[in-house]
Amino acid sequence: LLEERGSVTYVEGPLTLSAIEQVEHPLLAPTQVAITRIVDTDPAKFRIGGLLMSWQYSLAVHAYQVSEEEAAEDDECEEGGVPSFKEWVLPSTATEGLWESLYYDSAIKLRLLRYATSALLFAEHKVDPNLVSWNRVVLLHGPPGTGKTSLCKALAHKLAVRFSHRYRAASLVEVNAHSLFSKWFSESGKQVSKLFSKIGELIEEPDVLVFVLIDEIESLAAART
Repeated sequence: LLEERGSVTYVEGPLTLSAIEQVEHPLLAPTQVAITRIVDTDPAKFRIGGLLMSWQYSLAVHAYQVSEEEAAEDDECEEGGVPSFKEWVLPSTATEGLWESLYYDSAIKLRLLRYATSALLFAEHKVDPNLVSWNRVVLLHGPPGTGKTSLCKALAHKLAVRFSHRYRAASLVEVNAHSLFSKWFSESGKQVSKLFSKIGELIEEPDVLVFVLIDEIESLAAART
């Protein structure tokens, strides 16, 4: 839509990034678009609030609609227990703006985004992992309260937006590893089997992008030295 009905305006002199967010265009009217913002720049070249010449930048526009659906939960959990998983349709209002709210000393967000994007592109082009070493698993570790879970949710939201041209839908399945254990004998194995059967059903559709977030992974796996 933006490519077919868009327009180009030339501006002489410096252009601040904040000014780009204030561009007036019929397609960007409040009745059509709720929010317009710049969320990422190359830190090696630009910074938010800095000056850009018209030949120094290229814009990548992603237009999307967030889902207002509540997270679907495991409806077969034990009475009074914690659901073993939650499922969100992405992009979601629950994760909208989460990426921009996270601040770190290093460029960990940019590196993580580039790594995950490369992994998805390799999978899309059927790159042989025996020829190019890559992994579709991201492991975040650190002290409690440092934003690991939030960063994973924000990353899934970000990738769902950026790959919306390739996948018609996206979902995030958050697994609470600790809740998979049951006080009843053999029930834990059944819960794990049921969970992965659910994930297997989701990934059967090739045009659906599925993210699986396993929280409290230390409940299932031990550290190896």
